[in-house]
Amino acid sequence: MTTPSPEVPKVPHGMNPWVLGALSALLQIPLPENLDRQLDRYLIAIRQKRDATGLVCLAIALQLIENREKLPGLAIRADSPDQPQFNLPPVGNTPEITVEFNAAAIEAIPAAYGVHQKRFYSSVLQAYPVAWKWIVQLTACYQVHPLQANDVANYFKQFRDFLKITSFNGQEVNGNAVLPYIKFVTSTMKWPHSDFSKKIVANDEIRAAFLSDSSFVKRRTTFSATAGLCRQLIDGLGSHVSEFQINDKMIEAVDRSLAIYWDPELNGKIPVQLIAMAAAYAEFQGRDYGNWIQGKRALSKTRPILVGAWKRMFESLL
Repeated sequence: MTTPSPEVPKVPHGMNPWVLGALSALLQIPLPENLDRQLDRYLIAIRQKRDATGLVCLAIALQLIENREKLPGLAIRADSPDQPQFNLPPVGNTPEITVEFNAAAIEAIPAAYGVHQKRFYSSVLQAYPVAWKWIVQLTACYQVHPLQANDVANYFKQFRDFLKITSFNGQEVNGNAVLPYIKFVTSTMKWPHSDFSKKIVANDEIRAAFLSDSSFVKRRTTFSATAGLCRQLIDGLGSHVSEFQINDKMIEAVDRSLAIYWDPELNGKIPVQLIAMAAAYAEFQGRDYGNWIQGKRALSKTRPILVGAWKRMFESLL
């Protein structure tokens, strides 16, 4: 199966292309530095070291260059070489050398230049094929809930495949360094079979190819925990659902929101009283629902006498 690729946005019907272009330019969040295939020079430009953060930034930058036709406004240095490469400074009597960014050339680096840089660029090469998935996953998350630096750092801790990257040189990935790339892609790229109002998580093909294997991504692309907690209530009540005046329409609203978990409109169709009941049920079970704002707000809008009645019913029926 061919992996779906993003495409340049089409001009909405009736909109002047010049106006659309000007609007897109205003909304774009530029990268702090032009991209560069001269990898050692680019590391210096973005003020990163040969560590886990530098590794991730290089791998992402190379993928953006590779997919540049899908990213209007992507800037690459005019003097950037045609193919990725890096220079190794002189060591003792050995001269400065230029190394092509491929496995054979990296493996052939003479021992006199040490192992650190060889290991670093070899790790970048191994990470490069995975970096497009990082970009897609983090962009999907950012579209639903804007990420903070700590979120990005935690993302790279989630997967065993990334352990050698996140632990490179004993350092974790600095989310502040990665966020500009994600903000740029979020503000620039147009994904297939969607428009500006839709999120890439809504695309069935992209969701299946990129977003289905990570609990972090599922959590961050879910608009709210509300539907899941309401479904726990419904399942917990079992045959007693009708005694709590939960009807088929309410259950359908919960299940639709569960299925299309990124959609705030469907989330908003779940009745406030059902949300409050789900929060009361979680409290009854002694579960901490953390920062579930909708649940706390719904409880605050519900008469305490009603909440107390629900909990007494939970105790007598369950």
